[in-house]
Amino acid sequence: MILTIFLLAIILCLIFGYICILKSRCKYFKQRGLSGPSPVLFFGHYRILWSLPNLSEQLRQWTQQYGSIYGLLEGTRPMYVVSDVNFLQEVFIKQFASFNTRSIPFLMKKVKGHQVHMFGASGSTWHRQRHIINPTFSTAKLKLMPSSIHDCIESLMNKLKTLDEKGEQFNIYEMYRRLTMDVICRCAFGINMDMQNDVNNILMRKCKLAIDDNPERLFLTKLGNLLPFLIPILHYVMIGQMLLGAFSRAIGSMWFLPKIEELPALWILNQIGSIINTRRQVKCDDKLRQVDLLQLMLNATISDDIKVTDDLNDKSIASKQLHKEEVIANMLLFMIAGYDSVSTVLASCTYVLATKNDIQEKL
Repeated sequence: MILTIFLLAIILCLIFGYICILKSRCKYFKQRGLSGPSPVLFFGHYRILWSLPNLSEQLRQWTQQYGSIYGLLEGTRPMYVVSDVNFLQEVFIKQFASFNTRSIPFLMKKVKGHQVHMFGASGSTWHRQRHIINPTFSTAKLKLMPSSIHDCIESLMNKLKTLDEKGEQFNIYEMYRRLTMDVICRCAFGINMDMQNDVNNILMRKCKLAIDDNPERLFLTKLGNLLPFLIPILHYVMIGQMLLGAFSRAIGSMWFLPKIEELPALWILNQIGSIINTRRQVKCDDKLRQVDLLQLMLNATISDDIKVTDDLNDKSIASKQLHKEEVIANMLLFMIAGYDSVSTVLASCTYVLATKNDIQEKL
């Protein structure tokens, strides 16, 4: 009886202490003299953010109401919303070395080792990857790929001409997405997928699904952001889900097990890994190799026979090269990021040109 009362008292004290911490976090911005919408205990501003159909529009309204610098709470994690140019210049230019890490979900921070790409890396890992990968986007390297880009654009123009002759309406954004993915496949992997004509291309479908699978929308991610102390447990739950899916696919022919489809991002990662293995198996003179982003990154990878030890020379070698897993992760990053961002910019520019005759005349 006494032990039960003692345990109950401890639990109540822990709950009371946690509530006090939550209340203190709700005052985080007020204590620093910053305004903002009122947070809700435990959720912060998450309940509002999750329910918004258009986050950017809501942020614009809050900026008009609370000024160029105000704060929001993602659970208990503070987030500054800034539109002050001088403040942004201080953070992103003058003090960039201290603010190079992107904001990522707590659950994603548990991903360690060489599977981390530049968006998820931090500290020395981020600096090393950026230092190695940045030269692959130099003007000299990009000039080696114009013929592939020109072929993709030529294919788009022919398709637009055909649609114009037929007098059919079409969604230019969807065509830009296919153009962008076509260019990425050719310039990044040296593969001609002809996605502009192959409507049912599986890689195109997987990329769309990967973009729609925003990790911020996952239940485990939301729970991890609200309760960071559960991250270790949730991380193993996520790994268990992935292993269960892999096991189900491995014996998918067994009738008594439901078929679990592989996550789109994992499917793409496996395809990239297969391409890399094929590249490594093919013996070819460096002068005859096709110049693309993947090959440029493979040239900077650590050979399988190099093992990093405590020796200074080995560390020096590793600090200037990438691991195979890092190449795979970053290739997925460039594919997904380029596919969505470039096509959106092209569609936006086309809309402006189509609706603003004065801008057309200036160009």
